[in-house]
Amino acid sequence: KHLSVVVRYFVHSVCTMTGMNTSTTLANFEEQQEDNEAIRTSSLSSSTMHLTGHKGSVYSLSFSPDGSILASGSFDMTCLLWSYGSNCENFNALVGHKNAILDVKFGGDSDFCATASADHTLGYWDVCTGERIKKLMGHEGVVN
Repeated sequence: KHLSVVVRYFVHSVCTMTGMNTSTTLANFEEQQEDNEAIRTSSLSSSTMHLTGHKGSVYSLSFSPDGSILASGSFDMTCLLWSYGSNCENFNALVGHKNAILDVKFGGDSDFCATASADHTLGYWDVCTGERIKKLMGHEGVVN
């Protein structure tokens, strides 16, 4: 198993700055990665998932309290909801903001979430239907 170029570059940079031995550090890191993969307990089909759907940068990610849903807020003014299971399928899109979504959080359960936007509003959403239940206005600037 090989480490990505980004991880290798990062480890090399840190080792260079601190005077640590790069090859020993990389070998130790690779060994830990192999140990972690052996005890992996995630329900995902892969340890790395590439989720597609946004048309702009993603600014925020949040898991529902029960861990079944991943929400992603984006520059494209949408919040996509992903079923956190074997394939992480997109099951809903929260649409209605007029500017980027900068943050997303779930309430005490997994049925509702709130979004904060650069359009100076907050949205309170029904996760199952995708309906915006409430639009909270009054901020004079970006809400994050």
